[in-house]
Order: sequence, then C-alpha cells, then structure tokens
Amino acid sequence: MNLTKELEGMVCIERCKQHGASPIPQEGTFSASAQITDISGFSHGVGTCAMKQGACKLTVNVKDGIICEALIEVIGCSGMTQSAAMAAEILPGKTLLEALNTDLVCDAINVAMREQFLNLAYGRSQTAFTEGGLAVGAGLEDLSNGRTSMVGTSYGTAVRGPVIFR
Repeated sequence: MNLTKELEGMVCIERCKQHGASPIPQEGTFSASAQITDISGFSHGVGTCAMKQGACKLTVNVKDGIICEALIEVIGCSGMTQSAAMAAEILPGKTLLEALNTDLVCDAINVAMREQFLNLAYGRSQTAFTEGGLAVGAGLEDLSNGRTSMVGTSYGTAVRGPVIFR
C-alpha cells in the first residue's frame, strides 16, 4: 500500500482498547450483537420504488436472526403486488442477511428490507423495550378487522372540492 509522506511521518500516540459491539435494546434487554443470529425484534420499514410511483410497508418479526413472519403492504403497480406475494412466501424462515441479499424484484420492497435491517441492527425496533418481544402473528394486528390494509384514498379539486369514493 502506498502512503503519503504526511501519513508516513505521523506517530500514533495511544491506541484505545477495543471494547466490541455496543449493546442494543432488543425485546426488553440490552445485548451486544456480533452475529445475525443475535438480532431479535418486531419492526416496520417503508420503501419506495425508483420513480416514486409506489410504496411498500414491510413488517417483520425476527427471532434469533430468523424472520418468523412478514407482512407486506403495497400501493403501486401490479408488479409490486405480485412481488409482495412472492416476498410473503420467500422471507419467512430466512435470516436477516439472507433476506437482505434476496432480490425481491420490486425496488420498494428491497428498500423496505434494507430499512428493516438497519432498524434491527441498531436496536430501533418496536419491541426494543418489550420483554420477550411480540408473539409470531402479531403482524396481523396492523390490519383492520377484515384483515385488509388500511389504505385511505382522498381526492379534491379546486373546482369541486373534496370527493368521497364509495
């Protein structure tokens, strides 16, 4: 490796001791995560596609680094809907790293998966301070009683005002 003369002339005064990973809050405890299997939590991530024409909300429940449940809610093109169905089949049972490295076809779902990984790796989960986390199946609580997504549509014009679609 080539070094500049300035860098070659520098002298290290003191090196600090390596303390390892900082503990992160996970399911009611603070634990140091050194491996994917050390991560647990329930979290949401949101992603948009490249042209901002659609969005995905991804909810995962992770236990010991394995995705136990995945809820994928999308609004966008028909390809996004098909990709969400595929992701619901593919994600459960994978580790976070496997899921992160899986091409879920839709940009919005891939971005949401990346955001999920960041949330959980930094201890920013919905269950960070919930002892034992949430049971598998808790993701369905995000849906309405009819087990459908909560998508609200509003429309208004300066000429006619707001319109309600029925």
